[in-house]
Amino acid sequence: MSKAVVSFGSHQYAVLPGAHIQVLRLERSVGEEFDWDKVLLVMNGDAATIAGKPFVQGAKVKFRVVRHLRDKKVIVFKKRSKKAWRKRRGHRSDLTELEVMGINYG
Repeated sequence: MSKAVVSFGSHQYAVLPGAHIQVLRLERSVGEEFDWDKVLLVMNGDAATIAGKPFVQGAKVKFRVVRHLRDKKVIVFKKRSKKAWRKRRGHRSDLTELEVMGINYG
């Protein structure tokens, strides 16, 4: 069983073949397949290859774009005590759901 840790922006995700992950919105169309080479760790059985400088050389993870969606709303509420001041804001992140098609190393 192959495992990998990939980096998308400032986030890191542990992935397995066939798994689905949600990352910040990518400018790719639904159904598109692409290779991602920002791999920090690859595990094949008990053998692990940890990050090179800064990524593992020759390692790629193949992804397929499943859909684009929006995350649940996060409410940011600020209030100053003993004053009539308060502020309420909402935020929803744009996400892309990816399916891991395979992990290639070598």
